[in-house]
Amino acid sequence: MDLHYRKIDEGYQLYDGAEPRTPVLPEIAIALDKPSGTLHKHGARENVSNWYAATRGRLLIAGLTEMANDLVMVSGRFDVEELNRCLSTSGYAGRFFARLSAEVPEK
Repeated sequence: MDLHYRKIDEGYQLYDGAEPRTPVLPEIAIALDKPSGTLHKHGARENVSNWYAATRGRLLIAGLTEMANDLVMVSGRFDVEELNRCLSTSGYAGRFFARLSAEVPEK
């Protein structure tokens, strides 16, 4: 598998090698484990959001509150090179998330 995103016009499309695997998406969502930086899910915001909510809910029901709180999701229009590093480099999603979090001003 050679999964990677390509910028198509104003959107993103997931490819496996030269074959497109998704329609063009206006934004990308990623779900990850904050402490380890492990990327768990990526793709269309609705799909990732559904996975995130269901997984977090199952963890909470099982009494695994800390694990549930370590699971985070972000979505938006990201630099495609950074996004692809999240897919190809173990733990990189955590560093990417940390940079995104540092860029968001406190309320």
